[in-house]
Amino acid sequence: MKVYNNKPVAVLLVVFLVILNSQCFRKGENIPTFPPTSDSLIEDGWSAFESGKYDKAVEHFTEAKNRDAAVPDTYRGLAWSQTRALDFTGAETNFKVYMTLVTGQEDKLIDAYAGFATMYSASGQDEDAIQWCHTVVEKSPQYVFEHDARVNAKSLNTIVAKSYYNMSDYLTALNIIQEDVDNTFIQTLLENGIIAQVTGAEIKVKIPVISSTPLTSQASLTVTRQVIAGTDTSMVGVNLVKVLEIRSADGPSQYTVLSFNQGDNRINFSGNPVPRNGDWFHVDYLYAPDYGLFLSRLLSKIDEMQTL
Repeated sequence: MKVYNNKPVAVLLVVFLVILNSQCFRKGENIPTFPPTSDSLIEDGWSAFESGKYDKAVEHFTEAKNRDAAVPDTYRGLAWSQTRALDFTGAETNFKVYMTLVTGQEDKLIDAYAGFATMYSASGQDEDAIQWCHTVVEKSPQYVFEHDARVNAKSLNTIVAKSYYNMSDYLTALNIIQEDVDNTFIQTLLENGIIAQVTGAEIKVKIPVISSTPLTSQASLTVTRQVIAGTDTSMVGVNLVKVLEIRSADGPSQYTVLSFNQGDNRINFSGNPVPRNGDWFHVDYLYAPDYGLFLSRLLSKIDEMQTL
């Protein structure tokens, strides 16, 4: 048997074995062979986001950005994660960077629009939230966010309803819930006695105009309802929820509702023939026996549907 006594060869062999061994995993050890790539960090970020670990998602997306600052999805993920982590300043900045990087790509911009909508809603900027929600729904009526299916056209409409509620426009909030979120809501309120409906056939008394402006054909009236307690009958004000229709008591003429005091009983309207003081009208409307209870139920419905 031939024996080699070449020391340089032996040294090189030992060095090679040490290097090879250092690149291998041993049982129980966690020694990465290569550092994570930007793509793998983005994947980890979305995984953390979808699991509700928003702070961890921020860490992954931030590290991904540090490795490659030119990847658009890094900023999209970072902005969404910051929104959920309530870092609205950072989210706004990163949504804007993302929009710059995907300029002209409407299919990708839509996620930024939805992100702005949720961010502004969460930060209490109701008018901005309404604007961005409308933008998403107009451009993509069936929108669903790929990383959280709870963010969709219906939930964005609920954000709009919540924003109007916050601005004390309860009628618009009610209409949005009824028309865009749950078309059984008003009927449910009626069945549960939260609101009541009065139509022309049910009105016990005619309703007089209390003021008018002949040149503009505008007039105001107050709605009352008859209450019978024992042998006494009295008229009380109505907590208006929605005015459905105003008609002349003397003919088929229908008038346009201009406005009404929500939770009160004053209605402003216009039409021809010009309403004059002393004329009589039939009014169809929804009212709440307990207006505070109605508002509470409306808010509960909004919160139930708003899962963001």
